[in-house]
Amino acid sequence: MGLYNAYRCDPKVEAEGVWFPFDGGFRLRLARAGGANTDYLKALAEESNALEGSGKNLLDQPALARIYARSIVREVEGDGFVDEQGKAIGLGSDELAKAFVDLPEFFLEVINKASNRRFYTVDAVDEAKR
Repeated sequence: MGLYNAYRCDPKVEAEGVWFPFDGGFRLRLARAGGANTDYLKALAEESNALEGSGKNLLDQPALARIYARSIVREVEGDGFVDEQGKAIGLGSDELAKAFVDLPEFFLEVINKASNRRFYTVDAVDEAKR
């Protein structure tokens, strides 16, 4: 433990992600929103450029949903990650962004997990290995 281990994040884990269980019979591997996740920074820049002059901003829920769909969700396990028709939701897809918009409580849970540095610190990684 200690100050540095408590606050220093593991860049590999930030980029590759941490597994989290979700209600509905699935779990997701989520990269960190920030830190060493360069896909997140790239998606922010791309979405910002796409919105330029539109009067919308990155905090607009559909824009943020597209950013998270493209850069945060790395992998899925379980049969429950499906749309209303029972079709599997693809990673990085418009269907995933739509699910985030349609299910704001689910999206908020993903945002909270992906933006909480505590899940990506050296101490958290060491703890998970035990």
